[in-house]
Order: sequence, then structure tokens, then C-alpha cells
Amino acid sequence: MTSRNRNIVTASRGDTPRARQSSGQPRSRSSVRRQGRPRTVEDSNEDAAFIEQLQAWAQETSRKQLTDLESEFERLQSQPRPEPSAEFARNPTLNRYRDVICVENNRVALSNGRYIHANWIDSHGEARQVLDKKLF
Repeated sequence: MTSRNRNIVTASRGDTPRARQSSGQPRSRSSVRRQGRPRTVEDSNEDAAFIEQLQAWAQETSRKQLTDLESEFERLQSQPRPEPSAEFARNPTLNRYRDVICVENNRVALSNGRYIHANWIDSHGEARQVLDKKLF
């Protein structure tokens, strides 16, 4: 499995409430504004490779016994974790999950200096932010 984190979208982009026209009908895919850079053939090849790896992982995981999965979970949980950022430690009431830490080198820093419990991740070769809690 590749080390890149991937976002899995469960709803069609054209069928989100924000993407609906005033008539209430979904917009066509071509009329929905896309974020980021345009997709390329290389992206399609990466998508196909990722899907293949994901399917192999799912098949392998489905063959495992529950005790094997529990052992793997315990092994992963026992691995050393990086130190949280100072901002994460200073703002415990804004952290939705205590075990999802913000590390200084991938923490989302807001331009106004306010803290938000969010991390940047590598998603399909692009930096994306993951928000863990609403900003207050």
C-alpha cells in the first residue's frame, strides 16, 4: 500500500447541495468548479494504481481473523508518536480528538493567528488540509 493518504469521496461532486442550481437540480460535472490543478493522464494512472492497491489491501484484510486485526492494531498503537505542537497542547478544549495530534511541521496555521485542530496531509500528491473541528 502506498504511504500517501487518500481522500475517498462518497458523494458525486455534482450532487452536493452547494453545487445545485436554483432549480434544485444537480449541475453537470463540467459546470462544478474544481479546486486545485487540472487532472492529467498521470493522475489517471495514479488513480488506477491506487485503486488496484486498495482492492488488494481490502482482500487481504478480509481474509484476516479478528485476532490478527486486533494484534495489528495493538502493534500500531504501541509505536512511538511524534510530540504534539505547542498550540495543540495549549488548546485542549479546541481539540476534538485527543489522540489525533497536530505536529508542528504539518499543523494548519491560520493567517489571523487563531488555532484550529487541523493538519495538512499528502493526498494524491497534493497538500490538503483536514479539519478535525469547527473554528470558533
